[in-house]
Amino acid sequence: MNANAPADFEVRDFIDRTVEQWEQEVNGLLSHLYMSRVFYYPAACRRDWRPISLFHSLFDVFVYCDWMNPRDLIREDIKQAQIPGFEKITMEYPPHIVTDAIRQITNMDNLPWGDIVTRDEANKQPWGEMVRLRKTSGRENENVWLVYFSGNPTVAYNNLFVAKQTAPRFICLKHDALFPLELWKNFVSTEGPLITAIAANPNRSQFLLRDLSEPII
Repeated sequence: MNANAPADFEVRDFIDRTVEQWEQEVNGLLSHLYMSRVFYYPAACRRDWRPISLFHSLFDVFVYCDWMNPRDLIREDIKQAQIPGFEKITMEYPPHIVTDAIRQITNMDNLPWGDIVTRDEANKQPWGEMVRLRKTSGRENENVWLVYFSGNPTVAYNNLFVAKQTAPRFICLKHDALFPLELWKNFVSTEGPLITAIAANPNRSQFLLRDLSEPII
């Protein structure tokens, strides 16, 4: 045995401390979103990184919710993404740590049109990815965060924002061809659970974008 090598218990202790640090950072970011300028994308369209490219000076955290696409596909999309103004994306935290945190704030119950989505065992539970995006121009070391997760967007909205007595600065409800039009209309209707939660929140978002022209609140 190398005399300079740490003992087994020291290696384990180092690993445990590292994991604990990751957990604290991930949970800290999610639990303190109320202190950030948040762009919330409750039905994210796959590969739609334009909000990050266009609005990165207005927001600290971009929260994407996508329950339609499998994790492996989204993870690869994130790895391959080219976002103007940002360095190449690299995963910041081990996926299981982010997923454990996401499962504390949402679930896969009562998903909008969830009955038409074919899921394997790996995608029947919420999952998440968290990435730090480093800007290539502007102030040095200026970063924004991408939080991408699968789960119920209304449950997540209530736990991330309503429970903290706050609201995301921007809510984006953009229709994508992946979503059947009639089901989409039900999702963004004033009687749907997400819009009901938004309307009931005494804290208002500054911006709310929805495809349909009728007013939400």
